[in-house]
Amino acid sequence: MGALGGRQRTPHLIGREQPLRALFDALDELDGTTGMLAIVSGEAGIGKTRLLDEFAARADDADVARGACIEGVPYAPWTDALWWLLRTDGVVKLDDLPDGVRSQLPRLLPRLGVAPASTDDGQHVLFEAILDVLADAAGRTKLVLVIDDVHWIDPASRELLRYVTSNLRRVPMLVVVAYRPEDSTDDRELIAQLGRFGSHRIALEPLSPDATTELATFLTGDDGDKSDIERIARDADGNPLFVEELVAARDDGRIPPTLRDLMSVRFNSLDADARQLVRTAALVGLRAPRAWLAAASGLDADRARTSARAAVDAGVLLADNGGWGYAFRHALLRQAVLEDTLPDERIALHRAIAHALTDHPERAVDVDQVAELARHWDAAEEATPALRWLVAAAQQAEARYAFDAAFEAYERGLFWWGAVDAPSVVAGIDHAALVLAAADAAGFAGHIERAADLGRAGLEEACLIDPERGIEAASRVYGIMWTADRAPELHEFATRTLLPVIDQVNPRARARFLVSTVEYLLTHASPEEWREPAERMLEAIRDIGDPALEARGHSVMAQCYELLGEVDLVEAEAEQAVSIARDGGVHAMHALALFNYASFYQSVPKFDACLTCLDEVDELVEQYGLRRYLLPARSLRALVTALQGELGEANAMMAGIDRLPAEGYEAWFRATVRSLIDVLAGDYDDALAVLDPTEVGVAAPNDPDRIVHLAMLQADAHIWTGDIERARQEIDVGEAEVARNRETYWHGWLAMVAMRVEADAAVLGSASRRLDLIERSKTRADAILATWRAAVSSRPTLLPLERAYSAAVDAEMARLTGDDVIHRARAAASAFDKISMPYYATYFRWREAEALLADGRVPVATELLRHARGDTRSHGFAGLDAAITQLARTHQLRLGVGRTTIDGDEPLSARELEVLHLMVDGRTNPEIAGALFITRRTAAAHVSSIMRKLGTTSRVEAVSEAHRRGVA
Repeated sequence: MGALGGRQRTPHLIGREQPLRALFDALDELDGTTGMLAIVSGEAGIGKTRLLDEFAARADDADVARGACIEGVPYAPWTDALWWLLRTDGVVKLDDLPDGVRSQLPRLLPRLGVAPASTDDGQHVLFEAILDVLADAAGRTKLVLVIDDVHWIDPASRELLRYVTSNLRRVPMLVVVAYRPEDSTDDRELIAQLGRFGSHRIALEPLSPDATTELATFLTGDDGDKSDIERIARDADGNPLFVEELVAARDDGRIPPTLRDLMSVRFNSLDADARQLVRTAALVGLRAPRAWLAAASGLDADRARTSARAAVDAGVLLADNGGWGYAFRHALLRQAVLEDTLPDERIALHRAIAHALTDHPERAVDVDQVAELARHWDAAEEATPALRWLVAAAQQAEARYAFDAAFEAYERGLFWWGAVDAPSVVAGIDHAALVLAAADAAGFAGHIERAADLGRAGLEEACLIDPERGIEAASRVYGIMWTADRAPELHEFATRTLLPVIDQVNPRARARFLVSTVEYLLTHASPEEWREPAERMLEAIRDIGDPALEARGHSVMAQCYELLGEVDLVEAEAEQAVSIARDGGVHAMHALALFNYASFYQSVPKFDACLTCLDEVDELVEQYGLRRYLLPARSLRALVTALQGELGEANAMMAGIDRLPAEGYEAWFRATVRSLIDVLAGDYDDALAVLDPTEVGVAAPNDPDRIVHLAMLQADAHIWTGDIERARQEIDVGEAEVARNRETYWHGWLAMVAMRVEADAAVLGSASRRLDLIERSKTRADAILATWRAAVSSRPTLLPLERAYSAAVDAEMARLTGDDVIHRARAAASAFDKISMPYYATYFRWREAEALLADGRVPVATELLRHARGDTRSHGFAGLDAAITQLARTHQLRLGVGRTTIDGDEPLSARELEVLHLMVDGRTNPEIAGALFITRRTAAAHVSSIMRKLGTTSRVEAVSEAHRRGVA
């Protein structure tokens, strides 16, 4: 890649010696076996590109491939770097690459040939091919790969960057990533991940006053006025780009008030022809091929050359020394030019650019012509060519697994459809196919609600065309409709429209339809309703030669047996699903089968087996780029970790996924896990707040399991705060769903919480001698108990967790009636101990001690409370700890537990301890809120609570007291 010229530069790099040395240190650490990652960050104009240019120029013993991210352009930095590698002598020889690698490269570099059809391997095969190219280059030379402007990275390039950096152990090269922190708010998770991989972090700070003055002195020249230099150095505030622009603007005698105005000075100094050329270049992109730019600008050869020279001399454009074309001197300058271009001017320029590329495709060297034609015809508002090229660009993006780009292009194609004569001929597909393709791309890109809307519309159109297409479409969109919590809508339509013709379609379509039908019935129907369809499903998936569908069918069958309590059959079907998917090389299905298997083990519970399955899911996510399984798998892992009593670790896991975009099922799953962790930690207000639909960003769920789960969590939080009526309202919501839902996992949890609500209400009624309140509690408790016993009586065997729920329900009922409370509480604690769920074991020890004290058995109760309080302190169960402390205080007991929070009896919650640690680090309330992903108001409330509990009146006193007591 040739160096860009036409810009005045200092003879040496001013004020950046240490960052430059850090890059060479990273290069020197390459040992020929594993790679290194360096991350360069800094605000706009701070000198990142100049630093990288200097590094590339001085790295004599290395080859430096560079690529820059361009907003909305899939794989832009990777195509730049790959072309450089292939064209540089002695770096990569295309003919020496394995056939499998060569066959994948046309996905990103169409000029190399035709890419193979997409496979179920997702992005993995493509990403592996690119990694192989990099490894081949690194085996021939000391290789540096620079990815610039990561703040503009497109989703596909982001995933490839994750993949390459996470596999640097296999490629001995240096990867350098550069970005602007102020423009990277949407990529915090990516930057955090890169930070874990990168051992070299280089943050470019403003230049020192001396360095700024040195730069201004050089740029003003020998005749520079000292007062001008001092003013420029002061106003630039250490930003090298500001220095350059202030020097350029000084002859006007007026200092523009904004950077945009500074950048416009050079552009506005050009004549009309040069401005036309520059505007055209701005719409082409940061870099524009010379011949394409000349043709698109509408200038004849002589005027184009003169205009280009003027733009370079004015420091607006830079000329590529290799003759390829022109680039903007800085991205901010291009932005200023775009803002100066009127909408009508943009449309006309886009039309000229598109015509130039259509008429002379050979002039756009190394340009993704399909994507560029789509972009420019769309912006030119020319419906027919826009539709044609947008569909082509979407299909190309799908073949590259760039689903965000595909979705955007399909959406624009749908926009133009009605404005085109014979649109099916122009697009090459009919409208139903276009809508379903858009739904697929939207789903893969994570736009769940839009995908569901498109899927439903495409299904209806497909059904009007042909029953077989309708059934294929129904199976195709089921997953996205389920994720969007709209499965009942799809099932009702499919039952009415498609079920009557199910036996008239091809075996594969029939099998897919039956699998989706049974999946739906498992959640929304009784075993009597899904047994016969499940048998038909098993018969249908045999001998169709589709490992993904066969594995999916066996995974669904495992869920059938789980609902029936047939544990051995669950494991047999789940193992078969995993084995078929693994042997068939269908990686996405393999991950899904493992996740479903892990979910079963969590409900048994067999936590170690669950985590083993999730380990395999994580490996598949990492190896094959299956990012869609990242959030559910991490949420389930955090849930299991919390249930095992490791709240700190569970919180850390959730912090890693809190900012990942999520809709539908994934959004609610994450929210409920976060809420459960808050309940266990005693942060009840937070537990309720996180379940607010406005906080989740998704409408309240319709799925029965989710409704029961949500009701249980909210009732649990409300009863801990003493709000019995609100807790009862949530219980009633959950019980109404239970009446229609045969599943016992969330039902058992709900029954346990519901019985506690009524026991607490009865205790309050006894204290106030309100017999009516006691009678109401008994009536409600009898109904809850009857419903639960009816559910478990139909199962041949109970899972260990279900047995623990039954013991818990009995213990709470005993607390209400006063019948054998001690022994039943002890049995419940023992049941939860056996399945490694310490929170509930500790809860029932508290209840046992409470009953022992009522029976006058003080020494035994004291010892039990001492043991229970030790558990609450070690696990961070702050709410339980407060309850045990209050019970001990009421009976004037001295528990003698070692101090782990504060001296007094009122402990800090786990969240308050986290906040206190951040206070000790000197964090402000906004910084605490950002670090813990809570609101500023919540952070302030925690700080106030901490100061009250520590008996202090200021943050400084609180930090000092925390140090004195050894709790921070």
